[in-house]
Amino acid sequence: MSVPTIPETMLPIGISPRSSRRTHRILWAGMLSLCAIAVAAVVHRLVALAYPSHDLPAQVAALDAAFARRPVLTLIHIVPAMFFIIFVPLQFSATLRTRHPDVHRWIGRFLMTLSVVIGLSALWLLRDPIGGNTEVTAILFFDGLFLLAMAKAFFHIRRREVALHREWVMRGVSVALGVATVRPIIGVFFATNSLSGLTPHDFFGVAFWIGFTLTYLFAELWSRHTRLRPEARRQLGSLPNRRIDFEAQTHRPSGI
Repeated sequence: MSVPTIPETMLPIGISPRSSRRTHRILWAGMLSLCAIAVAAVVHRLVALAYPSHDLPAQVAALDAAFARRPVLTLIHIVPAMFFIIFVPLQFSATLRTRHPDVHRWIGRFLMTLSVVIGLSALWLLRDPIGGNTEVTAILFFDGLFLLAMAKAFFHIRRREVALHREWVMRGVSVALGVATVRPIIGVFFATNSLSGLTPHDFFGVAFWIGFTLTYLFAELWSRHTRLRPEARRQLGSLPNRRIDFEAQTHRPSGI
């Protein structure tokens, strides 16, 4: 059965079919880059846990030792996070959602389950944080935001409020991908510590606040920029199965 479409005048504000292709490519390139960084970080941590190196700079060795002191908790957190990041791009595919809706829904349920494990395990890792109280506040704030966003996304999709579901999914995923933004920021701090004199205890929490905030603000701005016009929201809500092909019309990804 074909999916209904809406007129161009009812598309998200600031979006048109002609201008959206470039934005679509930029969005996908950015998301896949962050996913690749996050997966690489998890693989690096798994290797470091399995095969600890004894020929590392002192600060890097201290960082590895902090995770090695709690290997089980680390694995409980990072392995589900890796699968979450791997499957997220599939849920942002309009093609998968429209051609294989059952697969889309089951992956969505899988990601919702993983989000609970990721969010709760992050709290367990708060003991003896590398970045001190600054890191603790960042984790508490953004972990709470992540759990809230995924809970709201689940609540709205159960009520078949697709547009609101999409916005909260984007917020939750932005927090999950914020870990990938933190990594290069930490790398800059490590590269410049000979000049700044900062240690991981000094800059880890700051890097968390900067990375998570940047990724979340980008997702929030994108969500507001592509928010459906009120008349399109009403049409979306009037459809029997609440499906509307505005992502396909604008050549951009969808939410879970």
